Amino acid sequence: GCHGPAGRAGVAPELANPVFQQSASDAFIVTTIRHGRPGTAMPAFQRRGAAALSDGEIGDLLAYIRTWGQRADTTRQAKTDTETGSAGGAR
Repeated sequence: GCHGPAGRAGVAPELANPVFQQSASDAFIVTTIRHGRPGTAMPAFQRRGAAALSDGEIGDLLAYIRTWGQRADTTRQAKTDTETGSAGGAR
């Protein structure tokens, strides 16, 4: 809910943003999920004395977040193909 539907338009940064998708490493995203971001509303999801996400669950979240970048790439390519009259393949 914080990052909005499909990673857009929430109260927190847009994770589907192409700049974020290209600049944030997998390690950065995993560390953020595990430990949160001090000084922000981003909580830690792996902390002592509280219910935590497993490494597998964090990996699943990372994979899901990365699908938002793939959708943006597909949309951008379709728009480029439409503008150039290309079918998306080499001729």
